[in-house]
Amino acid sequence: MESIASVRARYESEFEALVQRLRGLGTDSIWIFGGDYEFEGGQQLLQRTAELAALLLFLRERRPAGAYLEIGTASGGTTRLINEYLQPTRVLSIDDGKHPTFTEDALADLPNLAQHVGDSHAPPAREFIASNLREPLAAALIDADHSYDGVARDTELVLEFAQPGTLLIFHDIVAVPDVARVWREQPGKPLAEFVDDHHAALGIGISVIED
Repeated sequence: MESIASVRARYESEFEALVQRLRGLGTDSIWIFGGDYEFEGGQQLLQRTAELAALLLFLRERRPAGAYLEIGTASGGTTRLINEYLQPTRVLSIDDGKHPTFTEDALADLPNLAQHVGDSHAPPAREFIASNLREPLAAALIDADHSYDGVARDTELVLEFAQPGTLLIFHDIVAVPDVARVWREQPGKPLAEFVDDHHAALGIGISVIED
């Protein structure tokens, strides 16, 4: 099982440089993330920097071909970074638009973006994916409704379009008990748990769909 330590060991100075870069991109909340970021604003990131750095380098290393689906985009800061490191053929974003930092045009400059604003549990979200997914689904990040039912339903939605090799990424597998439960129950083979040693770790879990 991959960890922050195993990724850091492979990349050493690059890992630390990436953490510093992330800290300089800004966070949604200095109150929540404290010294993990240099200021509030910018790309308004919502992850622990070490956890996010490990995720980005892991995705760049595996880099499965195809599209990237994100459920729960908020301000789009993570979307931009994953697009940079994963280099998907297409980015599909689903968000209900209720996060305080959400704006419909935040990612308008991404040429490979398709965006749906609405409830991920409603039929239009499935129709959006079906009509815009023209290639294999390389990876999907689930980071929207953090209730057990919400995360489970988002996982079921992703699985409709997943295939062998698709990466499933779950955010808040430590911080939110309902997410942790779905992470334990999800059908993929666990590959990584990126959990910072910070007392307020959030946790990112990655699994892969097998044959």
